[in-house]
Amino acid sequence: MKNLRVIVAGGGIGGLSLALSLHQAGIAVRVYEAVPDPAPLGVGINLQPTAVRELTELGLGEALALTGVATRRLNLCNKFGQLIHDERRGLAAGYRWPQYSIHRGDLQLLLLRAVRDRIGDGNVRNGLKFTGFEQDGGGVRVRFADRRSGSQVIDEGDILVGADGIHSAVRRQLYPAEGEPRFAQQILWRAAAEAEPFLDGQTMVIAGHFHQRIIVYAIGKTPDGKALINWICQKGVPGRAPPREDWNRRVAKEEVLATFGGWKFPWLDLPALIERSFHIYEFHTVQDGTAIHPGQTADIDYSIARTVRVDDEAQLQLGVIGYDQWQTTDKTGPTVTTTQGSAHYQVHALGVAATVSLPARNVSLGLKYFKEFSTRSTFQGYTLQIAAAVTF
Repeated sequence: MKNLRVIVAGGGIGGLSLALSLHQAGIAVRVYEAVPDPAPLGVGINLQPTAVRELTELGLGEALALTGVATRRLNLCNKFGQLIHDERRGLAAGYRWPQYSIHRGDLQLLLLRAVRDRIGDGNVRNGLKFTGFEQDGGGVRVRFADRRSGSQVIDEGDILVGADGIHSAVRRQLYPAEGEPRFAQQILWRAAAEAEPFLDGQTMVIAGHFHQRIIVYAIGKTPDGKALINWICQKGVPGRAPPREDWNRRVAKEEVLATFGGWKFPWLDLPALIERSFHIYEFHTVQDGTAIHPGQTADIDYSIARTVRVDDEAQLQLGVIGYDQWQTTDKTGPTVTTTQGSAHYQVHALGVAATVSLPARNVSLGLKYFKEFSTRSTFQGYTLQIAAAVTF
């Protein structure tokens, strides 16, 4: 494991978090990002205790506490803002780690600073767009295009991890016939604005119904004591064909107010919050109901490429290891191992294991695991998706 060389295509939250975990495990890693100068894009996201545990064990707990808001309660309301149900979150729910609501861009820059400090600036290369890879029994050869000069850059390693987003070029090479994400006929309008804290300042609210609802929560504090409030307005749009997803797609306030202009409650004036927002962004949902941007679920999409020459059948093993306190308390990050005479792969993530014997040929496997905890004293629920592709 100590001699592995890992190339990560993509310097977003997933790629940077993986780089920190690999470095902590003593594995050499280089990160390539297509954007020449990363900027703090996006709006609010929620880091559930399972994610906060991992980031805390990577030494980022104090920085998260200073940057985000420790959310303690979730209120579920009807479209009139009347409370239907509430539940505790994070430490208040019995976790040993908090839930943080945080600006996505602040989290990415926090991770980027940590990665640069630990693996060195020379191993974080911006402005290099992934264009393809080849692999053989000795490893993987990865090609990038320099977006400034147009020249080609080649790197070689043992493993390539594609963490390059919803339109992953790594995944497209592994799954050329997969097609585009399927639109779920739902759009999200999102922004953040400064305002007086609502309720206790640490409560997240979901109000409305499936075809029209809002989600609001604080993601930071201003020097004058106000809150930076993330808001989401979601609506169904039957028959609408979405454009290609874009972090920077903006819409006018008037378009949002035409649908949500009447959503004013005793505890929140949503129209006023919309009016205070400088930029409003539009996102879309895919067919399984999850948003194609970081949100309340944790969606991880890693594509792993590696070739091993074997005479007999190769054995592929996928495993997931739980992150909650009722299971292992040992730190177990993503791992890949090989044994002589056969290929033995392990991908560790969240509580399930499967073993399959496969002939020497191209194989693509996917695993999606969802676990719902029914009692408030344990966990309320989380989602983790892993996609792994290994070539034999």
